[in-house]
Amino acid sequence: MKLTETKKKSIKEFITKKHSIREGVIEYIFGKILVNKLKNDKDFVAMANKLDRDMQELRDEVERLKAQGKRIPNSYKHILNID
Repeated sequence: MKLTETKKKSIKEFITKKHSIREGVIEYIFGKILVNKLKNDKDFVAMANKLDRDMQELRDEVERLKAQGKRIPNSYKHILNID
């Protein structure tokens, strides 16, 4: 079953009202469930690892450009959130 934003909101409201639980606790529980499910998803883990490698390569490229005194492209700055 896919949990849509509407269903998630409905569940949060129901649990919050019925059990008098703060909304932050519900968010924490949803987050924990999501993390546990994604840890076991091989495609997601592979994609996350690739993203980490690509971001590190981009950081290394920016450092190389800085060392050479070359201009850093605006797209690199935007992605890495640097000025």
